[in-house]
Amino acid sequence: MKNNPLPRLDADENLREELLPYCRLQPGEIWTDPVNGHKVGCLDAASRMDIERLMGGERAQLAVHDPPYNLVAFQERTVAEFINWCRKWVENSWLYLDNNSALYIWLGADQ
Repeated sequence: MKNNPLPRLDADENLREELLPYCRLQPGEIWTDPVNGHKVGCLDAASRMDIERLMGGERAQLAVHDPPYNLVAFQERTVAEFINWCRKWVENSWLYLDNNSALYIWLGADQ
């Protein structure tokens, strides 16, 4: 079966305009589940300030990441830049994870 993914939202303005009304979070926003207090943020995981704002002094039991695969708006980074960027978001995760927690990282099988 052939994989026919949707185009990237940052590359297809028409698709972006069609889907944006259905998006709950805009860049920089944080949503907190009113029942259980779970948080979701449309943030930069490599930014310590963004993560501090998300966590509010608390520690997480779970962190879930789906990082881009060395691509930022179709521009590849050097290996050194990619490793440095990964180091930042992994360190930020480590700082805000509880001692007895889980870290999940999704990576594409076709990357």
